[in-house]
Amino acid sequence: MVSKCKSDMLLKSLLNTIASCENNCVLSHYTVELLQVLNYWKISRVSSVIYALFSIDSRKASPKISKEKRRFLIVVASGGLNQQRNQIVDVVIIARILEAALVVPVLQVNLIWGDESEFSDIFDVKHFKRTLQADVRVVSSLPSTHLMSRKTIETKIPYDLSPLRIRTRFFRQLNEDGVLVLKGLDSKLSKNRPSDLQKLRCKVAFHALRYAAPITELGNRLARRMWIEGPFIAFHLQLEKDVYVRTGCLTGLGTEYDDIITKVRESQPEYLTGSLNMTYIQRRLAGLCL
Repeated sequence: MVSKCKSDMLLKSLLNTIASCENNCVLSHYTVELLQVLNYWKISRVSSVIYALFSIDSRKASPKISKEKRRFLIVVASGGLNQQRNQIVDVVIIARILEAALVVPVLQVNLIWGDESEFSDIFDVKHFKRTLQADVRVVSSLPSTHLMSRKTIETKIPYDLSPLRIRTRFFRQLNEDGVLVLKGLDSKLSKNRPSDLQKLRCKVAFHALRYAAPITELGNRLARRMWIEGPFIAFHLQLEKDVYVRTGCLTGLGTEYDDIITKVRESQPEYLTGSLNMTYIQRRLAGLCL
């Protein structure tokens, strides 16, 4: 257990960082690290400290946005877990810009892996809602008043979206329909964003998105085992089923596994990202396969 003295020192250091920071500054890695430490030990003053990071204008707008009941934003997050996590972070920013309530994100079913995990299977939903309650209203599902509403589905989302472009492109339609569905959101937001939105992004990524209890427990068990029985080296070869399906390469693990990949690729040719008219041998000679 961290001592009260140590927690007070950390809090004092963080407050000094905030005090010396002007309105347009971005959270440093050091500041984020302090926030994580304070949150880990569940120090009650963390909430007020995080709140103090945002500008006065942002705090004035929060009560209205966090109670929004007319406009609802839905995101269908695709890809692997890292891509899905990034899209969830981005959609919170978009919901804030559009002053919309956010429906708990939908994780697209991975047809290659057959993974049907939902948001609540991976992340702590209650913690997600509670952490963001002062910034964006998060609901588990659409209210009955919006179930039959026309839903605008945006799949062709341009890159480098600034807050102004987001409002220009989506706000009017969202205001008319009441519901907006976003697909294919990965890495579409501009990296040059106002400091308050960057701070909110950090809050979502490092504080709101906490893994569900079973995953956290398993991670802690592995970490303890590595700490006690280590040292260990983690080496990821990316020898994954979907990698071979998408690239058109063979596994090199024998005909049994190559046949599995070939059958999946033939049944779902839309997942092949490489040129369709190249054989495995041609891909290998071109340096596209090992």
